[in-house]
Amino acid sequence: MAEDKILLIIEEQFLFGFNGRINILRVDNNQLVGVVYQKNGFLVQAEYGGVKGKKALFNLVFDDVEGDKHFKFVVEPEVVVDKTEAFKYTYDDFYRKV
Repeated sequence: MAEDKILLIIEEQFLFGFNGRINILRVDNNQLVGVVYQKNGFLVQAEYGGVKGKKALFNLVFDDVEGDKHFKFVVEPEVVVDKTEAFKYTYDDFYRKV
């Protein structure tokens, strides 16, 4: 069975115009290790590895796709307030940067 990767989850939520957070959990102990925020489908903030913003988002994708870390993802609808926004990427804009 193929594992869900963060890029697939982000793309799916972008297509639905998702508002909320994608919680990033370690598979072995369900520890929360990060979160990606989306507002109307746009990527607007990330936290991962003690870092916030674009660097956190890129580090998360690298660790998920290329690293040996195993994550599971929990999509949680919620209101994302404007002050949460640190950047604004469409899925396509983000994917080109990755």
